Amino acid sequence: MKHELLMVDRLSVVQRGVSFLDQMSFRIYEGEIFGMLFINSHGQENLIEVIERNVPIHYGTVYFNGRVVNHHQNSDGRENPAVVTLGGKSTLFQGFSVLDNIFVFNSVKHRYIINEKEMLEQFRPLAQAVDLTLVGTEIVDDLTAYERFVVELLKAVYSGAKLIILRDISNILGSEDVQKVQSLMHYFKSRNISFCYICNHHEEIFKIADRTILIEYGFIIKHLYKEDYSDEVMARFSLNFAALGKNIAIHHHAKTLVEWNSVTTDYLRDFTLTVNAGESVVVLDRQKNVLQDLARTILEPSADKNRVMKHVNRNDVLIIPENPLETFLFRDFSYLDNLTLGLVKKIPTKWLRKKTHDSIRKEYGTVLKDVIDMDHLHNATTAQLFQLVYYKALIYNPKLVLIFQPFANADMYLRHDIINLINQMRSKGITVMVFAVSVSDTRYISNRMVVINDGCVVEEIVEADYDTKILEMY
Repeated sequence: MKHELLMVDRLSVVQRGVSFLDQMSFRIYEGEIFGMLFINSHGQENLIEVIERNVPIHYGTVYFNGRVVNHHQNSDGRENPAVVTLGGKSTLFQGFSVLDNIFVFNSVKHRYIINEKEMLEQFRPLAQAVDLTLVGTEIVDDLTAYERFVVELLKAVYSGAKLIILRDISNILGSEDVQKVQSLMHYFKSRNISFCYICNHHEEIFKIADRTILIEYGFIIKHLYKEDYSDEVMARFSLNFAALGKNIAIHHHAKTLVEWNSVTTDYLRDFTLTVNAGESVVVLDRQKNVLQDLARTILEPSADKNRVMKHVNRNDVLIIPENPLETFLFRDFSYLDNLTLGLVKKIPTKWLRKKTHDSIRKEYGTVLKDVIDMDHLHNATTAQLFQLVYYKALIYNPKLVLIFQPFANADMYLRHDIINLINQMRSKGITVMVFAVSVSDTRYISNRMVVINDGCVVEEIVEADYDTKILEMY
């Protein structure tokens, strides 16, 4: 008989009159991989908080290991030490060793007397069990993203975690490393540790989860079992992505914009690639270690111009970083000021001219009528802010746009919007390079995908082969 680890019964969370979780009920069993697929992100933070920290709830009951840990009449707000969340901000202490992080800085199993020899003996079987080739004395700052993640996982297991929440790990790990983590999940599952796997793509979650719930606006709209896992079933609950990017007028040219000829850097190895004007190319880094290096070869002066040939000026290159809302926008500035601020790079007086604002209002006023007169961005929705990011790029009109992880942490509705916005740039003839560690929805915004492994190109996939080749990468 299966042992019930977590039971959520008729859970509702209401804050300031807004319902974030609505009559939510589900169970997670010991040694199970339980999937949570959020159609939109509404309520996701609240649900994790309830499971992790037993925060006050509006209605319902939460049981853990058969014991009531949260009730609408009594929420003590104490953390549940048997629940650990990985995938967001790192739980590791920088500047300290792997051993220190697992055994010393441990909120559950405190060590007052530090015996390194004893810690090494305890670490060795843990590392061997997960094929981690570390001694334990390494400083965590020097580890790869995958090694750091596995150290966090081992720390959670050593602390006695019974339920580990893995949240959007494909945003922080390359696709190859995600597959390794999923293998480790099966290993720990056989040792009765449960996992809650949260992500935004059904292709990813269907490969690993025993059962899955679909959540929209804080309400469970469907419980799915393995026999229900199919694109046909998901089509009933998701937007239509298939038609996206099909009918855009793409302006491909024979003119080369950027060319790499056997380039070798800290992370690139004999890297060769040509990007032509008007193309949209996805660079997929399966190990997440070369993307910054590759972008640097475009943005910085090249020591060997025969190796990296750039037929574009720096001012004609625009970068949209991962999580652009944090670094790309000025919340205290008006919407119009944010739209035009980047033009200072091209024409120093452009931002100061009232006629520039008037011109933009005339050209984009119909599309942006709900937001264009905002005096600041503090009340703008996430969708409106992302729209601003990409319209800012459209108005800047660069020859080349470098976009890092465009779908990171984006729910289905936001991904749909971002795809349309990127395709507007493509239809305008702007060359696009997307730097990604997950295939996500990149098929809808590109005509070519270049796969990098160990610093060099190992595969090039053309748009005609996307349907067969990309599905294999999840």
